[in-house]
Formats: sequence, structure tokens, C-alpha cells
Amino acid sequence: MKSRWILFFIIVCVFVVDAVSQSEPRRFYRLDVVERSSQNLEVFAAPSINDFGDVAFGVRRTPGGGSVFLGQIGQPSVDLMPGLSGNSSNFVGGRVQMNDSRKVIQHSFISGTTPAQNFLRRIEDVGTFTIIAAANGAGGFNDFDQIYAGSISINNLGNPVYVTRLGSNTTILTTGVRPTFSTLQFPSTGDSLRPMISDCGDIVVRAGAGQTDPIVLYSYDLTESQLIASTADGFTSLGQSPAISNFCEVVTFYGDLNAAGAETLGTNPGPGIFASIEIDKEKGTRRIVRLTGRLIEDISAPGGNDDGWCDPGETCIPGELGFTSGGTPIVFNTFDQLNRVAVTHQEVGAKGIEDDIFVVSFQGTPNVASDNPNRPFSNQSGLWTVTTQIKNVGGVLRERPNVPVPVVQVGDVVDGRTVNSINVYDPLAGVLTPGSTSQSPGDHRLAFHLATNNGNLIVRAKRQVEVPVIFIPGVAGSELAECVDASCSSFTRRWPAGMNAANYPHLSLAPGQAANIKALDAVRRIDILGFPAMKVYENILNELTTGSGGLTEYLVENNPERRTGAGCDLSQAVKQPNLFIFAYDWRKSNSENSDLLHQYVQCVQRFYPETEVDIVAHSMGGLLARNYILEYPQDHNVRKMVTIGSPFLGAPKALKILEDGSFLEAWQSGFTAIRGLQLNSANRIFRGLVPHFKGPHELLPSEKYLELGGNPFAEKFDFNNDGVIDAEGYDYFDLRSTFNSRFSTLPYETNHVFHEGAQDDWRNDSTGVEYFQIFGRQRKKNTPEQIVAKKRLLLPGISRSTAKFEVIKDFGDKTVPVLSAERIGNNIDLNAPGVTPQKFEPRLDLGESDKDVEHNGLTSNVRVLQRVLEILGIATQSAVGSASHQGKEEEMSPNGTEPEDEANYLVIEGDVERLVIADDLGRTNTEINENFELAIPDVSYDPVYLEGEPSGFYSHDLTLPMDRQYTIKFRTENSVVNAFSIELVRGVGNTSPNLAIRYIDLVLPPNVECLLTVNAQGMEDLRYDSNGDGTYDVVVPAHVRVTGTAAQDVTAPAVGLNYSKRSSQGRTITINAADSESGVQTVYYRIGETGPYQIYTGTFFLHLPTAKVVEAFADDNVGNRSSPIRVVVPAWNAAP
Repeated sequence: MKSRWILFFIIVCVFVVDAVSQSEPRRFYRLDVVERSSQNLEVFAAPSINDFGDVAFGVRRTPGGGSVFLGQIGQPSVDLMPGLSGNSSNFVGGRVQMNDSRKVIQHSFISGTTPAQNFLRRIEDVGTFTIIAAANGAGGFNDFDQIYAGSISINNLGNPVYVTRLGSNTTILTTGVRPTFSTLQFPSTGDSLRPMISDCGDIVVRAGAGQTDPIVLYSYDLTESQLIASTADGFTSLGQSPAISNFCEVVTFYGDLNAAGAETLGTNPGPGIFASIEIDKEKGTRRIVRLTGRLIEDISAPGGNDDGWCDPGETCIPGELGFTSGGTPIVFNTFDQLNRVAVTHQEVGAKGIEDDIFVVSFQGTPNVASDNPNRPFSNQSGLWTVTTQIKNVGGVLRERPNVPVPVVQVGDVVDGRTVNSINVYDPLAGVLTPGSTSQSPGDHRLAFHLATNNGNLIVRAKRQVEVPVIFIPGVAGSELAECVDASCSSFTRRWPAGMNAANYPHLSLAPGQAANIKALDAVRRIDILGFPAMKVYENILNELTTGSGGLTEYLVENNPERRTGAGCDLSQAVKQPNLFIFAYDWRKSNSENSDLLHQYVQCVQRFYPETEVDIVAHSMGGLLARNYILEYPQDHNVRKMVTIGSPFLGAPKALKILEDGSFLEAWQSGFTAIRGLQLNSANRIFRGLVPHFKGPHELLPSEKYLELGGNPFAEKFDFNNDGVIDAEGYDYFDLRSTFNSRFSTLPYETNHVFHEGAQDDWRNDSTGVEYFQIFGRQRKKNTPEQIVAKKRLLLPGISRSTAKFEVIKDFGDKTVPVLSAERIGNNIDLNAPGVTPQKFEPRLDLGESDKDVEHNGLTSNVRVLQRVLEILGIATQSAVGSASHQGKEEEMSPNGTEPEDEANYLVIEGDVERLVIADDLGRTNTEINENFELAIPDVSYDPVYLEGEPSGFYSHDLTLPMDRQYTIKFRTENSVVNAFSIELVRGVGNTSPNLAIRYIDLVLPPNVECLLTVNAQGMEDLRYDSNGDGTYDVVVPAHVRVTGTAAQDVTAPAVGLNYSKRSSQGRTITINAADSESGVQTVYYRIGETGPYQIYTGTFFLHLPTAKVVEAFADDNVGNRSSPIRVVVPAWNAAP
């Protein structure tokens, strides 16, 4: 039975000591009871937790005495002082601290002694300890008159810091182990000092009992100090218990900031939680930043960047915790000034604070309760956390705190008991796995003491999401490997394999050729020939885990059996994984892979019994997820399905890939920057592979795509040999029959069966799944909307033996048209009831461009990632940025329509393999950035080798923005004849231009470098360097240069051929050409299928002892050339 809204906390009983029951519909943290008070055992406030999740806490046995217990994950608590816990005279202080080596510092005293004898011990192991210091003759030692129980700390090196007293008027900050101490005297402050020590030996403490005393950083020997925060910074009060991260980069504390201090720090005044971050270790430079008590950006106001954080110059309002349904801002009413403001910090990337993540815990009370079902909390005091990343914003390091989240609040029901108070001392730690030294940034645990209406509890907490998340990559988005042996214990990666084309034939699924291939992981990044990596899914997976998502990944580690219910690795339950990545063999049918997804869900449910899953899918992963839900209507166990850029109705681009093998086209913009790469070789290989790939077949445009008004394929010659030229476009019957007849694998039968019924039509959806569809729309028409089969001719030359597939472009994400992603057209909406797909367009005011909403770029787009986290219930600051928090409407053009940018569309056809493109800032496609993207933003460059053409014949299709000037260079071959066709059209899309420049039958000298310059005015005349001296000295005027109405003529003449009845052993041939726009300029013909063409001047007689082929084509007056017609003229004596 599924559980839709109630979070089931039990993972697997063998791994969890105790589960937590509670009355709230959701909780941000999983709470596990470590120990309970009972008739024979009292648990004290407050515990300590280390990075391995071990919890140390003070207890008192009845009968017996005081001791310290250790609670490890999945194990019963252990008495660390069994030799003393039976002594009724032995009492322990409630506050302890433990390091990652399970060394515990604790204070105890012996009752019945006057004055009371005090010990400070460092527990090394069960029953083993070192006396750090003693007071009043304890153990025969008299180091101090008193050791304060509530002021002790230890680092991972075992170095302690504590507070002692000599006499009645001196409080002493103390380090060291007897008999060697370092001390620093303060006026009598009692036990008000709350020092904490880091692994670098630095100690942070508020240096006095008063709220206006400063927070100071001391060296371990207490001889050096650094001021962290004081009244000089504008603080009118500072908290008693600051904290410091392990390596000293971050100090956290409570403070109340006045207006002058707020102006200096660039924040708002008032109370809150602050951090002092180390900007430059060598210089000792630090900067104070506010983490809570913040104003937030009003994202409904103009002029902001809509990231939710209050930046200079933006309109800012209260509401850092969100808003009630009535619009009341939710803020912290008060903060606890006494208890520890703890911090755990993990480095991300290179050394230094930039990009690092730290988590801070604190106690606070909201002004009102939240009635948001995705973020429920009360208005009672509670323990909270805030996760912060330090980002470089415009060259300045800026804090980026996420929305604070509650761990536990007074009034919560935990373990069937109502919480009365929360007690902390050392409550926060990172997360380490035994045997590992690396941590996942942002991952953390907490431990605390709860006083309840039915005894006290020691509780461990771990951040969690309500339901686990499965991520499904798109086509080609999973690593594939060929098994070397039967057990597949060793393997060879075949995809992606850099640019080693020798790996590609191993991907064949042809009968008798299929290798033993398994899917390993999602493709996160690719290293190619030693070049920096291209990020694929790295950004989105990082955001879900180490970023704001805070999820913990389940590790498959190249073992697909771990993605099954039987092979599920339950030993990982101790880490509580909640992100499961579904790698799959994308070559195969999505129907086949949906069965494997079902097995993976069974594995997930072994961690989370009776709990549903959320799915986040990119591209084809969305089709797979939908198919899985339909195939398993009773037990799909899916709560939410979030798709990004999914072509639910297919994409015309898939037709082109099926025909010409341009499978690598999505990657080519980067790959072609590498010299010596032979894309024609790869295309030929994939031309033979793709007909056997059922997964890509299911990406062909479906019947519903055409029903909504899509027109994915047309022809300019009789491509399917049915005797008719369907220049206006194929209907679905023609599309299906044509491509089935061209490929023995019947790709459109696979497509038709897959897309039938509810796979495409969700109008009567009854699956119970919540659907969220995200898609991209670039400002320029740059997405294949129609593929047109045509034959191109260059004179002098011969007719090309195969078709060139011209791409007509429309709006979309460069791969998926809006029609397929949005699924609305012809007054038909195929979406599930109440579902409105969300469109993302580039926000110019945020510095975005078309590349940010490109098909793969969507998975790195910050706004998209924030929306995904919001849907999953993992709120970011932008998600609570206003009462409606829906963000601004997508940008509209002045006339109320969606934005449409003009572009220059350039096509160069000829014997040249590679172009070198540069813009007026010196950026060039021969340089690649760290993301393996072209250094020229928003330039689309698709070089496609034409199968069946002369060696090295390419069509280079470029889309160039209008805001820069570009140069395009290429070198002609050494062949005698270098024939080219060059066309540039400018407009919104390449079908209705307002400028057209064309070169027809351009013959260039061998081995010269040519230069084209393209800008907002169009394209300058081609120049080339005739003698190799670096000067482009020869100018070649364009054959056609037209604007306005003349440029809008993109239709070639219609050509027909008639022949007479037989006469004199031959027939009279008449060729007709018509063009209603610019008119016909020249008609060409030839007799036979080889040899040169000649100009047609009028009717001619053709001697026909046998049947002969006549081919003809025509040019109009603006350079549009028709595809050749081919007519078989019967022999003179044949009928008619």
C-alpha cells in the first residue's frame, strides 16, 4: 500500500536502533532516538556528535552513579566508564564533547567532598581515560580550585580547552593536559565562558560575561588573539557560545546589529546569526556576513535578479522563512543568545572559501506558524539549520544562505512524546564514512537532548527529503560498457569514449553483432583527448547532492545488480541514501528499460518501505518515466514526475539522425575544435548503428506531433519514389511508410507502438502522479522543426547521389521543439488535467542567453534547478522570495508576443571539413572553456558530412547572433576544382528572411585560405589570400544580395518535363520551369545520370533507341536552386 503524504521513517530494522513517530505531515530531518530516560537511567543535557554519527552523552544510573554513554549508528549505547558508573558518589556534568576518534572530554565530581573534588577527563576508550586536570585534591591532584562543567571542548587532535578558577575572583581560560597548562585570566565571570577549539588549534570564545564583550579568536597557547566581532562592528550584543569550523575558516555567533554596522557590512540591522569567514588565510583577512535575520529580495519588484537574496540596489522585504497563505511574512521573532551556534564546513573544489558550503545550527522562534504544506513549522522555539555557500558574484565573494529549516521544535511529538524543551551543546557535525576522509559538502547530522512530557531523550537527526528521488538521464546520457568476461567483473567503456571512434561499432545491436553491454552511471562529464571535461549531468547532480538539495547518493559503483530489488546494497542504509541514479541502455526501447526501472524502484523501497518516489528526468528520460508509470499502473509508486526538456511527441531532429548518422551532432560544437577529428567516419558508423536503436526510434515525431500541427518532414524531390513531390510536408501515413520502407528494422513501427494511447495523450490521466514539465525556448529560431530532403547541385560538378537534409528551424531548446515539449497545438492540449508545462526563456536581465535554455544547458540553469528543488520540497531562498513566490512573468516583446530575436543563418557547402570561427572579442571555436563549451557564446555550429558525397564534402550550418561581428575562415582543398555554395539569410528563423546573400557555383583556387565576415548588417563579400602572405587580397562579390520582399523568396522554381509521342526514333523534350516570386533565371538539364549539365534554351529532340534518363533543375533570380527532377523517357518505339 502506498503512502502519499505520510513519511515513513523506518528504513530497515537491522540498521536503525529506534524510529521516530511524530504528528507533523512532514519533517525536514529524520530523527532517531539514541537513548531514553527510564526508571533506571537518566540522560543528561547536552550530547555531542562527531562526523561518523557517534553520539556521546552523560547519564546517571539508578542504582549506581554517573557515566558517559556512546551511541553508534545501528548499535546499542555503550557505557564508556563502566568502572565508575556503579559508584553512587560519582556525578558527571551534562555537557560533553567528542571528536572523530571517539575521544570524549567530560567533567565529573565526587559528592561528599568539601570542597567538591573535580575531574576533567579525556576518555580514550571504554574504561580508559586520561586526567586532563583536577581540582580540590581530586585523585590527589590540586591543579585548580574549580573546573567548570559547562565550558569544555576538544578537537580531533585530542587538544582540550576548558575554563577553571583559582581563588574567588579569577576565571581562567585553560588549555593543555596536566601538568602543563596554558592559561589566560579574565575578571570573575563564573562559567559564562563557552570556548570551542578547532583542529588548527584556534579557540573562539566571547571574552567576558557581558553581552557587549567581544568575540575573540585565540591561539592554542593563548598568547595571540584576533578580534572577530565587537561593538566596533556595530553589534549591540553578542551571543555567549560562538563556534568555529574544524580548519578555522568559519566562526559563527549570535549578534544584534545596529544601523551603522549594517550599512558597513552591507546587510540589514537587527538580531540574527552571523559568520566571520576567512577570505585570505595568509593575510588573516576575515569578513562578517549575516546568515539569518535577513531581509530578502522582493522578486515581484522590478530591477532585481530574482535569486531571492537581498543584493545592493534591490527592493528587500522581511520573509526569510516564507509567507503565510494570507501573505504575512514569516521571520524569526527571537534567537537563543546562550546556546551554541554550531558550524560544520566542507571544502568544495580548490583551497579557499570560494564555492565552499557550511551548515550552521542555532535556536530560534518564528513570529508565526507556517501553513505551507511543503514547509510546515510552528511558532514555537526550535533548533534550526541554515546551509550557506560562498559564491563569486561579480568578482566579490558573497554569502548565499538557503532558507533556514527546522530540526525540531517545542510542541513536536517525538517518539510518542511532546517536546517541552531542547538542549544543545555540541550539536552539529559533518558526515564521514568509516575508512574515508572525504565529506559531501552540506551533508550533516545533529544530536540534542529533549525534555518531554514523558521523560528525556537523546536524539540524532539527519537531513532528509520526504521521499527518495530517482534521476533518469536522457538518450546517450548513460555510460555504456562492454563486459570482458561472463561475470562482467571487468569491462571496457564504449560510451562515451572520448573521441575514439573505434569504440562505436561495439555499440551495434544488429543481429549477431550485439555485445554484452551494461549501463554504469549517468554521464557526468567527459574528458576528451586530454582536453578539459565537458559537463553533462554534473551540475544537476551536484545541486541535488552537495548543493541546495542535500541528498545522499546511493552508490551503484559500476554494478547494475545494485539497481535491482535482489541485488540492492542495503549496507548503504547507514548513510540513508535518498538520490538514486537510474543509468540505462538508451539504445534499447524505453518499454524494455521501464521494466528495469521497476526493479530499481523495488530496491529503493527496501530502504524506504511503503514510500513513494519522486522522479526527475531529462530529455528521453521523461518518455521512459511516463512509460514506466503506464506499464505499472497499480505499483509504479511514483508521487511526482519532474521532466526537463522531454520530447514527449518526438523531435524532427531524430529523422535527420536516422538518415545521416549525425548522432554526435549535439557534441560536435566542441569536438570540431580538435584538429584531425574525422566526423565523417563517426557519422558513417552511426548511420549503420542507429537503425537498430529502438530508443532513438521512439524519439521520431509521433502521430500526435502531426495532430497538433507539426510538420516534421518534406521533400523537394521525389524522395520516397511515390511519383509525387510532397513539398508541403508528409502526413503521418507517408512519414511512417517512407521510413519503414527505407530501413529493414521498421523504426516507425517501434515508434507507433510506443506512442499509442496514453503515452502521448494524458488528457484522461488516472495514474495519481503529479506532473511537472519544464522546457526551454530560445529567443532565436534554432531548433529543427522540419527536415527537408533535397538534392544540391554545384556546377561544374555532378548531381549528388544522395539527399541533403535541410533543416528548417523554429523555437525550442535547439533539440526539442516547443510543440513536442509543451504538447499544445491546433486547439488540443494533451497534458494531464490541471498541468501547465513551465517554459524557461533566457532572462537578459540576469545575464542569460540562449545557451542557458539549450537542451543540455537546462540541467545547469540556476532557475531551473531552483524550480526542481522547490517541486521536490527542498526550498531555496528564491522559492520563498515573495508572498506569491512565482517569480516574474517570462519576458515579453513590446507587442505582447514572446521574444523573437533575429539571427544570421549561414550554410557553407563544399570540400572543406572544418571552419574556424571567431568573434570581435577574439573568442574562437578553437578554444574550449572548462565546461568544454565553445568560447563563442550562442553560436551554433553543426558540420555534417554528407554520406555518399565526394570525400570531405560537408555542409556547415551556423546560427550567429546579431550582436557581434564574426569571422569564418576555411581553407580550400588541393583538388583542381573547389566548388562551393554559400548562403546567408537573416531574420527570425531561416524561412522568412529580410536579407539574403548567396554564392552559387562558386569556384575557388586550390589551397587558399578564405574569409567571411558576418555582422548585424549581413555578410561582407568573401575574400581569400591568393599567395599565402596573410593578406586577404582577392574579393569575390556575392552572386546575390537582396533585402526586403526579394529576400523573402526562399522557394526554388518548380520544374517539370514533358515528352512527345514517338517520332523518327525519338521524342521531343520540353522542360518547364515556373517561379511566381523572383522569376526563373536559368534552367539546366542533362541526359543520363552522370556528366555535366547544360543550359536549357528550348525544346529539343532526343534520339531514343532505348529509354533514357533526363534530369533538370532551375535557378530563380535570387539564387534559389531546385532539386533536380529525374524523368525516364521511354524508347521511341515504346508506348505511348
